[in-house]
Amino acid sequence: MEADCAFEPRTEPKDWTPQEEARLIRLKEADGKTWDQIVRRFPGRTRAGIISKYAYMKSEKTRAETPPAVPFVREPIPDHVLLDAARRAAAGPRDLVGAIMGDPPRGHSALDRRTA
Repeated sequence: MEADCAFEPRTEPKDWTPQEEARLIRLKEADGKTWDQIVRRFPGRTRAGIISKYAYMKSEKTRAETPPAVPFVREPIPDHVLLDAARRAAAGPRDLVGAIMGDPPRGHSALDRRTA
């Protein structure tokens, strides 16, 4: 037989009874006992097994108390956004920067009409 660690010999796991589960919760939460004190009250069970069972029961309790998630509903993309995306896709690299940054298209700027 192998050992879980140097201090706890390996034992065959056995199912927890409802009475043991209730006692574990009471000892930890109501009585405020330390893990060392709790382990002494559960002969045949390892420290790691007891702590693991307690954490599992707490996670199950939390999961049961958590309301179900609200499903995500994607709203349709507005037409003006789709048209802007199509315009950006058709634009060249110089026009793309202007389209993203909000600059006027080429030929519609006062700087484009200046004389040399």
